[in-house]
Amino acid sequence: MSESDSTHSEVRTIRLPKEQIIQLLDRLDEDAQASVGAGAVSREYAYRKGLIVDMLQPGAVTPTRYAVQPRRISESELWILHGSFLHTGTQCTVQLVTLHGTWASVTGAVSHCRYLQENIHDVCVQFLQRIDPALFCPEAGRTRVLLVEEDDALARLAEFHLSQLNADVEHVQECRRAIDLALEKRYDVILFDVEMNGGEGFEAVKELRSTGYTQTIVAFSALQDPGEHEPCMSAGCDLVLTKPFSRDDIRTLLHSLRRAPLLSSFYNDPSMTPLVNKFVAELPEKVRAIEKALISENLGSLQTMVRGLRAQGSSYGFEVLTDAARVVESELFDGEITKTARSKIDHLVKLCMQARCAETGTGD
Repeated sequence: MSESDSTHSEVRTIRLPKEQIIQLLDRLDEDAQASVGAGAVSREYAYRKGLIVDMLQPGAVTPTRYAVQPRRISESELWILHGSFLHTGTQCTVQLVTLHGTWASVTGAVSHCRYLQENIHDVCVQFLQRIDPALFCPEAGRTRVLLVEEDDALARLAEFHLSQLNADVEHVQECRRAIDLALEKRYDVILFDVEMNGGEGFEAVKELRSTGYTQTIVAFSALQDPGEHEPCMSAGCDLVLTKPFSRDDIRTLLHSLRRAPLLSSFYNDPSMTPLVNKFVAELPEKVRAIEKALISENLGSLQTMVRGLRAQGSSYGFEVLTDAARVVESELFDGEITKTARSKIDHLVKLCMQARCAETGTGD
């Protein structure tokens, strides 16, 4: 059933005031957090946006459409509140809305139904295929981090905090290795101990920037006074995180960096999956070429590569890339790389880095 199908009215089964529903959700979330245990990483995320579920009850010919109150989501399950008991195995089609406002229909079946209080049940829908929760819930977004730190103790602490906050971390201790990885892989942020090896980190950041690297670089620094952070910014760092740092410091940083992943409009088309995934896998190379052309001010190469993204983006279901590339093309039309054009190119590059594969919604 399509999300745009209006032939079925939506049945609302919970009549509690909004305040009482929020209180109930808070209590259930607290119980869920307690069950995970201290120090453990939960892969379920609070999810409270109202949504539509079509349920085919046992023995029924046609599904009933419900407007439900969700509470938690994971890559394999969705927990919702429902006003009546649902039998295990009840087939469902959930209409999830991505963070970019597009629809994704996910099929599943009821795996658990627990009575909570009068007219309210806690229902678990098991998805038939895994999803990427980050497409629908900002808190589920995974941040790709390259950690460059020579002190093992500090590195272990940073990795622990980052992993607890839904980050995928790769740790290196050598500046040259960090440069090679940054130019080879995709990272949302590099956390760089710029003072390592007597300040070798500063030179490494400068070298990265000289190649046209535009992704976020955050300096780890023992210098507490903001007035002493100028060398970090001059080298090319975007921010400075002072030592010692806390988990709240890391959380604030990751929250500021987290962007909604881009999902191809062919997400639910298995025949397009290999093509979309290959396109996404090749985007880092395209981004690197754009960055190099921009740093060398090679207008011809820049126009050619942006034109290619404009033509290819929508063909692979990434209409937003086509739109952004079209804007850049317009800015470059007069044959000059202006400050505004650089800003638009930076936006296009960031969108390319947000693109995710078709089958599971994950990157490479």
